[in-house]
Amino acid sequence: MVAGDASTATGRRAAAFATATRARARTRVRRRTLLSQVDAGVTHEAAGVILFKHIFRIAPQALPLFSFGRVEGAEVNDALFENEALKAHATKVVATVATAVGMLTKLDELVPILTRLGTKHVGYGVVPEHYAVVGEALIATLSDALGDAFDAETKAAWVAVYGIVQKTMIGDNYDN
Repeated sequence: MVAGDASTATGRRAAAFATATRARARTRVRRRTLLSQVDAGVTHEAAGVILFKHIFRIAPQALPLFSFGRVEGAEVNDALFENEALKAHATKVVATVATAVGMLTKLDELVPILTRLGTKHVGYGVVPEHYAVVGEALIATLSDALGDAFDAETKAAWVAVYGIVQKTMIGDNYDN
């Protein structure tokens, strides 16, 4: 692929992304409000640790995908969630999600970031099925953190946004 092809493909993805989201403009405004109001009073680190507990509850076999999971004796147990490398990574993941939510009004900037992040994750051994695990874990984390405030409308907003993130990150990175 030549450089021009890459930017054209990115442009097409950005255009498709923008078209799909414009079709739901009124819903998007309401969802954006719901997403931006999420503040469970926990740090990114605490939320990230909860997220990774859910990821490894759902898919313990994913542990070796992470540097902290490739050390001798690594296993999914309480000690893992005290690991500084896991905490640092978990913090970064939650901060990235927060940044993405904050950029929902800047799709022209967000789409290339998510596209690059998806390409980067291919190199880590991430496959499309892993995105569903993370999505399920994210929804469970939000439910844990928000309790009764995580109502059906808020859940639907997060599911929709994560679906777009997932689709954008998977993009053209995998053979169908």
